[in-house]
Amino acid sequence: MTPSLNVRLFLAAGIVLAAFFGVTGLVLDKVYYGTARGALQERLQSYAYSLIAASELDDKGAVHLAHPTIADERFFRLDSHIYARIVRNDGRYLWRSPSSFAVDLPFPLGFERTQRAFAALTLPDGTGLLGFSTGVAWSGDTPQEHVYTVNVAEGLGDFDEQIRRFRRTLWGALGIVAVVLLVVQGAVLRWGLAPLRRVASDLAAIEEGRKHELDGEYPRELLALTTNLNTLVRGERERRERYRHALDDLAHSLKTPLTVLRGVTEAGAMPKEMDAAVRGQVDRMAQIVEYQLRRASTSGRSVMEAAVPVGPVARKVVDALDKAYRDKHVRCRVDIAPDLRFHGDEGDLMEVLGNLLDNAYKWCRGRVMLTARPGQAEGAACDIEIRIEDDGPGLPAAIGEHLFERGARADTGREGQGIGLAVVRDIVRVYGGTAMLGRGKELGGAEVVVNL
Repeated sequence: MTPSLNVRLFLAAGIVLAAFFGVTGLVLDKVYYGTARGALQERLQSYAYSLIAASELDDKGAVHLAHPTIADERFFRLDSHIYARIVRNDGRYLWRSPSSFAVDLPFPLGFERTQRAFAALTLPDGTGLLGFSTGVAWSGDTPQEHVYTVNVAEGLGDFDEQIRRFRRTLWGALGIVAVVLLVVQGAVLRWGLAPLRRVASDLAAIEEGRKHELDGEYPRELLALTTNLNTLVRGERERRERYRHALDDLAHSLKTPLTVLRGVTEAGAMPKEMDAAVRGQVDRMAQIVEYQLRRASTSGRSVMEAAVPVGPVARKVVDALDKAYRDKHVRCRVDIAPDLRFHGDEGDLMEVLGNLLDNAYKWCRGRVMLTARPGQAEGAACDIEIRIEDDGPGLPAAIGEHLFERGARADTGREGQGIGLAVVRDIVRVYGGTAMLGRGKELGGAEVVVNL
């Protein structure tokens, strides 16, 4: 099923927001990581330069911290995770910070004067470090082997925890902002699409018969649509009325000359040979006219017309037939689901019920049953299922489908023109339904099942 406009716009807005905040989060994360890494590198360099500033060489070339207060005090704590080493390139003289006494640090060696480098280091226990190394000489003519390499390193535990805290804060904040924006976006979309929902609601009211046209206040962008829909509704209603009036006028115009011709044959003003032929043709013309007029008057389903309650129409037909067949004392049981509605023309529904119930009254011995329920036909989409059964002699299976043909009759000895079931068949076809004849299971006579 195609999602609604509101759902589609909300999903599109959600995807755009997710992409925007995703890219924004990644950019901010990268920038913050780079800034924090740069701050850590600058801090390592400052540690190295403070050690150089605090160091002096004795007469033998050994390094001593002449001014230890200049260096960071954490170099003198065993649990500080900040380490330092100053070693001459030939390895003869070495100074190590107290914090590194119990740690085997994989520091690089052999740096030239003013050479500098950062390196990722790993302790034997897997702890990660970031190290900085630089070469330093206390005089300008110092040979390479007498140049000192200064190494400092700091554990990455605090750095990694800082990055994790920032990422939790960053993605949490972005997630909250995204949810708030989605809620606001949903409210904006709901408010913006409210006129379209109002149009849909008014159209549903027209279908249910509570309104005759779209009469709400709509934005100017929808005025052309609602105006054209109102024009369509009024035009459809007027066209149906004109069509029906024209058919009624045609019926009256044709009935008059046919009545005159029938009167001439009944008056015996023609020879007997011609009288029989003319009478047969007149009856045939009347049959054709009535069938075609009924067929042409079938309206079919219109989404701009209110759904018809089935119960009142059925009771109206049953009351009329009870009066017409008063002498037969027919008992008709009507079982119609509450609030069952037919999405079509009331005249078409009355034509179907009238023809089928008239046949049931005509052929029954005294009992007729009318049942109407929501449609349940397998493999077919239908609104209602109408089932009419009588306790008459029933129909042979061989002639069941034949009775839906125009002019076909089960008993030519009874009155009728044989067009009732043909009209029912045509109406059912217009509505895309089905009609079947068979033998009833409860009353045992004929049964007609119509799905509309």
